[in-house]
Amino acid sequence: MGRRRLDHIERLDARLQSLADETIEDVLELGCGDGRVSGYLSQAHGFNVVAADVDPAQIEWARRQNPIHSRLRFSVEDATELSFGDDSFDLVVAQNLFQHLPRWRRAVGEISRVLRPGGHLIWFDQATPGAFRRLMARLSPRSGVYTLDEVAECFAAVRFRETFRERVRQGPIARYQLVLRKAT
Repeated sequence: MGRRRLDHIERLDARLQSLADETIEDVLELGCGDGRVSGYLSQAHGFNVVAADVDPAQIEWARRQNPIHSRLRFSVEDATELSFGDDSFDLVVAQNLFQHLPRWRRAVGEISRVLRPGGHLIWFDQATPGAFRRLMARLSPRSGVYTLDEVAECFAAVRFRETFRERVRQGPIARYQLVLRKAT
C-alpha cells in the first residue's frame, strides 16, 4: 500500500479513535476510488461499508481489488444525487471528493440527508485561500473551488457541528481534515 494511502488510513484511524464512544455500524465512503479504504474500514473495524463512486469503471476496479465479504458492497453513486434512503448511515467518509464536484454544495445536502441524526462526517480534502477562490470564481464561475470556511458554513447551515479541524498540508491549496457531527 502506498505511503499516501497509509497516511489517509492513519488519519482516518485517529479520527475513529476519537469517536470510540459512538455507535458506528453503517458507513458510506463517497468517492471510494480503488476501494481500499472502504475495504480496510469493513475488515479492520467490522463496519458495514458501502463504497461509492460516480465512475462505473472505478467501482468495477474497486471490486476486483478488494476481497468479497458480507460487510462490504460497492455502488455507483453521484454524491449530489445519492440513491440511499434518509438516515441510512452512522458515518460518512469523504476523502478528496469535493475538489472533483462543481456542485459540492448539493453533495453537502445529500450527506446530511443520508446521515443519521448524531452521525459523523470525516471530510479530508483541499481548500483554497479566499483571494484565490475569488479569482477562480471570476475566471470560471462553475468551478468547484472553495474555501474551508465556505465548506464549514455550508455544513453548519444543515445543522452540522465541527468537532475537529486539522490543516494537514500548507501551501496555496492547503489540505484539511474535518470531523463534523449532525445534530440530533
